[in-house]
Amino acid sequence: MFIADTGFFRTLDSSIKRNTAVIKKLKQINEEQRESLMDDLRSVNLSKFVSEAVSAICDAKLRSSDIQAAVQVCEFPFFLLFSTQKKLFPWKKRYP
Repeated sequence: MFIADTGFFRTLDSSIKRNTAVIKKLKQINEEQRESLMDDLRSVNLSKFVSEAVSAICDAKLRSSDIQAAVQVCEFPFFLLFSTQKKLFPWKKRYP
């Protein structure tokens, strides 16, 4: 299991240009682009653009064949945030 430490997000790309490109990709989630999108999510720091990312995912036009890719793309940022919060707030209850 990957646990992000507090300095992890500093290693990611926080540029507006790169984050905007990833958010545009989030509007077009599909199975063919899933791996590419996951690679992008691993390399950018979307912590300052959470509302834009959520809005883009909500506005995405999904087919039934794209649901699995959408779930995987949606759960990855949550997993990173949760693993970091566990280190930042150790007194909080750990959720599975």
